[in-house]
Amino acid sequence: MVQQVHFPSEESNSGGTASEVTWEDVKRPVCTLLDAPKTDGGPAEWGERALKILSDAGMTRYKTAAQRARVHVRLAVIGRFYQRYRAHREGLPYYSSTENLLAPLDLKLAPLLQSIPEDVALNGGAESEHELIRRAFQYLLDEERRPVLDALVEGFEGRQRFFMWLWLSDRREEEYRYDKEEYWDEDEEAFKERVIREYTDGDLETQVMMHTFPEKQSVYEWVMRQI
Repeated sequence: MVQQVHFPSEESNSGGTASEVTWEDVKRPVCTLLDAPKTDGGPAEWGERALKILSDAGMTRYKTAAQRARVHVRLAVIGRFYQRYRAHREGLPYYSSTENLLAPLDLKLAPLLQSIPEDVALNGGAESEHELIRRAFQYLLDEERRPVLDALVEGFEGRQRFFMWLWLSDRREEEYRYDKEEYWDEDEEAFKERVIREYTDGDLETQVMMHTFPEKQSVYEWVMRQI
């Protein structure tokens, strides 16, 4: 059986210049967590926007390996929320495990444990280092959930816009962003589109929220309960 190991805290060694986790650093693991088929547009664009919000809130900077581990846990919080959102929207049960959230991330035992108070016991029944990593990761996931969601709601400028950008994350924003008309191009003998109006984010919010139906209402209520 693995015994609990406490590593000295790195907080006392946190002087010096801070580094930052950037989208280029983590876009592939984040896209894996979001089940994004590509690293631009759609869910990936939403993930990049979410990371920018965390960056603006100072939640992607680190000076120590322990602080960097916490940043990666925050990415997992985003991924888990998005997975649960999508499952609810599609009417499917959510089965994702801690293992699936851990897999895309490069997390080691020592930095994880350095992020956890020494009076938190994780070793009860643990029989391997991997099990300790899993338990430490789960503990930090729970700890970071509220701060991350609060930062996202603030960064998206409120609960309704937070939902709006979730809803648009795997749809064509263009369908909501522009008011268009079709016209016949005699020179090319084809129907084309002309943009009559480009909606602001405030208009876009109205565009998204005004088209209500039972499935969307259910998803909206679920998101509101989570945040």
